[in-house]
Amino acid sequence: MMDLVLLIGALFWLPLILWLALFLWARFFAYPLFLKRQIRRGKTWCYVPEWWSKKTFLRFGTQFLLIFLAILAAFSSTATIFWLAPTPVYWLAFLMVAFLILAKPFTTWAMQRAYRLEINAYFLEYRNQQKFYSQSGRTLSEEDLAGHTAWAFRNAMKKAETEKRLFPYLKEMSKLELASEKEEAHASA
Repeated sequence: MMDLVLLIGALFWLPLILWLALFLWARFFAYPLFLKRQIRRGKTWCYVPEWWSKKTFLRFGTQFLLIFLAILAAFSSTATIFWLAPTPVYWLAFLMVAFLILAKPFTTWAMQRAYRLEINAYFLEYRNQQKFYSQSGRTLSEEDLAGHTAWAFRNAMKKAETEKRLFPYLKEMSKLELASEKEEAHASA
């Protein structure tokens, strides 16, 4: 076992590659895990892509690969530290647990990008719906406005996904939302 640790530790560049792979996997493929967690927490307006919802094997495989990459990154980092500075064997277990604990917030941070983009796009849609109904003279309760916004947001997300433009659409809407927030801040100041 120690020979394996020393062999992997000698490949000192391996942790960088594995942490990068973990980041990219979490950012671009496993982000629906974070969106599903937000839905369970009550953020029912989150849009989970159809490719994620329809294929059970893909969901399982994505989650498995995320966990597998986290374990590999933690093990390779532990082995590299042990190779650079040989320590007692019990430190290997401690370092492994420490790197696994570090992997959780790291992957969460990587997956939050899609959620932050969806928040901005949702609130832009909310402002558009609010403006539309106030200009047409119809007053809606907060619940009705939230329902209309969620419906319009989901339809826009589905349309963007069918056109294979989900992330570009989210980025565009996020920029528009941030620009409208700045505009409102200047108008109220």
